[in-house]
Amino acid sequence: MRVVGVIPGGGNGERMAPLPSSKELLPLGFRATPRGPRPKVIANYLIDALREAGVDQVYWLIDRSKTDILQYFGSGAEVGVQLAYVPTEASPSIVHTLDNARGFLGDAQVLFGFPDIVFEPVHALRALRQRLSQGRADVVLAALPAPPEQIADRVVVDATGRALSVLVKPVDGSGSDAWVLAAWAPSFTAFLERWLLARASLASATLQAASPEPYLGHVLQAAIVAGLSIEVETFQLGSFIDVGTSEGFASAVRRYGEVGLAPDALSTRAAPPAEHPTRSSHSEGRSSSR
Repeated sequence: MRVVGVIPGGGNGERMAPLPSSKELLPLGFRATPRGPRPKVIANYLIDALREAGVDQVYWLIDRSKTDILQYFGSGAEVGVQLAYVPTEASPSIVHTLDNARGFLGDAQVLFGFPDIVFEPVHALRALRQRLSQGRADVVLAALPAPPEQIADRVVVDATGRALSVLVKPVDGSGSDAWVLAAWAPSFTAFLERWLLARASLASATLQAASPEPYLGHVLQAAIVAGLSIEVETFQLGSFIDVGTSEGFASAVRRYGEVGLAPDALSTRAAPPAEHPTRSSHSEGRSSSR
């Protein structure tokens, strides 16, 4: 089956505005090149992970105003993937953005990540792809530890690695890990379309505006309720930093900002296979200093 990467890029970086460029292009550490170390931008980290997972075609769902991203990355030849840019046309949410791109995604397995989240281990997406290819799940999520005060979607998992519920940015995040990456089959792309249509129909029937901005976590929770199979790959020693805030960006600069500390952008290590067919605790990640 065709496998593609998807990068959502419709946001305008309001949490750190004003910025001199799209936030995805802010320098964060360095990458190895034949000419020696060169600055590495935020989006490089997700692109590196997609390439390491074996993806060679990536759709960047991009706001029409972000022409600097297209100018910087171009065709993707320098970063080792084929990049295609899909304008988002001022989409009201990431869910709508994904649905608008379903013509490109419909028959493909999708590897998904957020360009403003830097995560470890770098092979996490490859592990999700391997697990999805086993054919048991409609969606496989990557769960990483996060402190209770971290604003993030949480996932509650049973002993077999199946998601019991997805909590969208709960006030109290204690007792559950955050999901930050996903891999899904065409069945979930189709479900997302049906969910949005049902949401719009309900709003029309009740003569009310649709509920507040939908997040992907809302669709994941609805998919669980509808009986889709959502599995979770847990990386107990993994970590992530939301670099879309000033605090997170400062933390990431302290961690990755020196020459030689960032993972090599040109030669990432091959990922080991998942340690368990349903749930595993990978040891490649480091504990985070968020």
